[in-house]
Amino acid sequence: MKALLISIIALLTLAPAALGQAKKNPHGDISWECFDCHNTESWNVIKPEIAFKHEKTGFPLIGQHAKVACLSCHKNLAFSHIASACVDCHTDIHRGQFGNDCQSCHSPQNWESKHDVFELHSSKGFPLVGLHSIADCNACHINQQKNEFAMTPVQCRGCHESNFKTATDPNHTLAGFSADCQSCHQPVAANWNNSTYQHPAAFALHGAHAKIDCASCHATQFAGLSNQCVSCHENDFNATTNPAHLTFGFPTTCETCHDDVSWNRAQFDHLQASNFELRGAHINIQCIACHIDNQIHDLPTNCYGCHQNAYMQATNPNHSQGNFPQDCLQCHNESAWQPATFDHANTQFPLTGAHSTIQCIACHSAGYQNTPTDC
Repeated sequence: MKALLISIIALLTLAPAALGQAKKNPHGDISWECFDCHNTESWNVIKPEIAFKHEKTGFPLIGQHAKVACLSCHKNLAFSHIASACVDCHTDIHRGQFGNDCQSCHSPQNWESKHDVFELHSSKGFPLVGLHSIADCNACHINQQKNEFAMTPVQCRGCHESNFKTATDPNHTLAGFSADCQSCHQPVAANWNNSTYQHPAAFALHGAHAKIDCASCHATQFAGLSNQCVSCHENDFNATTNPAHLTFGFPTTCETCHDDVSWNRAQFDHLQASNFELRGAHINIQCIACHIDNQIHDLPTNCYGCHQNAYMQATNPNHSQGNFPQDCLQCHNESAWQPATFDHANTQFPLTGAHSTIQCIACHSAGYQNTPTDC
C-alpha cells in the first residue's frame, strides 16, 4: 500500500513537468502559433504565405529580404535570438574598409544599387562630378584586390599621369606644366579638352591665335620665345608679293598694318606713306596695279599719270581729238570711271531738251573743234 501511494505521488509530481516539456516551442521564446507557418500535413511543410508579421521583430522584410527562404537567415530553429546587423549575415568583402554599416552604400532592394556611393566619395574627399559621375568604378580602382577601394589616390595625376605624359597639344612635359591638372582642367567639364589654361598676359591669345594648335608656335620649345610677330611670321613677310614687303622696305613690326584676326585684313596708311590717299575705286584694286614691277618711288600722283591709256583710248567722246584737259577730275571721280560729268554748259552750246540725251559723237562726228552751234 505504501509503495502504491509513493507511485501516485511521483506521477502527480512528474506530470506537470512532462506537460511543460510538451508545450516548449522549438523556435525559442516566441509567441507564434504553430499554424502561423505550418499545417497538419507535415512539420516540414511551410505555408506559401506565412501569417506571421516579421515587422513585429523590429526587422521588416523589404526588398530582397522578402524573397529569400527563412532558412537562409535562420540557420537553426531558434528564431528569437538571431542578430539583425547586415554583417551578421553578409560577409564583408571590403575587408573593413568602410566599417560595418553596409547600408551606407547598399540597400535591401538591390545589393548593387550603391545608392549612397556619391555621398561616400564626397566624405572621402573625392566627390563624383562631371565624367567621374558616370565612370565605371573599375576605371579608377584598378590594380587592387577585388572589392578593395582604399588607398586609391585622389589627385588627378594618380589616374591621369599617362594623359599628362602623352598630351601633345600642348606638350605638357616639354612645357613644364604643373602636375596639378585642375590648374587647367575641371572635373565638371564635359571632356578632357575643355581647358581653362590662360596664356601669359605678355602674349594673350586673341583672334586667329586663339584657334591654332599650340604646336604651330611651340614646335620645339615653350620658354624663351619672342612675342614679336615677325618671329613666327617672317616667312609670310618675305613671301608676300602684293605688296612685296621686302622690296618696298616695309617694317617688320607686322602690327603696324595687320591685326591678329586675319593676316589679309591689313590697314596700311597709304596717305601717310606716300601722300596719296586711297579713295573710291583705288581702295579695292591690287597694289601692283599701280606699283608695277614693285616700283614705290617717283610714281605720279595725278590721275593722268596712271590713266593715260584710258584717256587716249576714249572714243565717246574722243579725248585726245577733242583736246580735253588731262585733269581727269574735271569730268570723272574716284569712285568709277563712268559715268562722266562733263558740263556742256561751260561751252557756247548748253545741252537742253533732246540734245541732253544723245551720244556725243552724234554731233561731234568730225571732232570737237569748230562745231557749229546754230541749228
